[in-house]
Amino acid sequence: MSWIDVLKGAGGLALVVTVFLFFYFCIMGLVIYLNEQEAPDWWPVWIAKIFTKTASADSSKKYLYLSNVYSPGSNVLSTYSNHTDSQCLTECSNTANCIGVLSMPASNICSTISNVFSPISLTGNNFYVLQGLQPSKMYSTYTSNTFTTMPPMNSLTVNTNFDCASNCSSNVTCTGFVYDSTTKLCNTYSSITTSNITPTTSNFTSYVLIASNFAASPY
Repeated sequence: MSWIDVLKGAGGLALVVTVFLFFYFCIMGLVIYLNEQEAPDWWPVWIAKIFTKTASADSSKKYLYLSNVYSPGSNVLSTYSNHTDSQCLTECSNTANCIGVLSMPASNICSTISNVFSPISLTGNNFYVLQGLQPSKMYSTYTSNTFTTMPPMNSLTVNTNFDCASNCSSNVTCTGFVYDSTTKLCNTYSSITTSNITPTTSNFTSYVLIASNFAASPY
């Protein structure tokens, strides 16, 4: 039986289609793999996985981290959804100017960042930074309506305590700040310490820079 006879039957047509698809996926898959592209959405998942390179983190990059904190003022490069902390660190390791990650593990949302500032308390958030680039200080929060009678270095109105922290972090002489959640008043200080803050009946919260205590990343 010649190949022409084979093609005359329905089975022959199916064979031709199968061979065509085989060579199509092999050739296009090789192109996708070599160029580190993503397979088209209509490709079967199991075929796409064969030819799609899985990015892996640069093992030379080591991270430190703190839990339940945030780094106000950090420049966000990209934000990812449906990403675990480990996956977001992989994204960071494969981005040239990324030096850290801010994440919300409960929501699987994270952001890669290109700079870092002294972290401040924020429950449910994690902060990762490349070893050697971690801030030496972090803000210790005193929430029991505390204030200081010392004259402020600077006074301004801002939207949140994070904005106030960013303002303090941008000044190398700033050692802490006091924020009024009602009036949005932000006072920064050059010599505020844990020993010169006192209780008050107003809605003030004091933040004092102390030594940071980063630990090795679990990823």
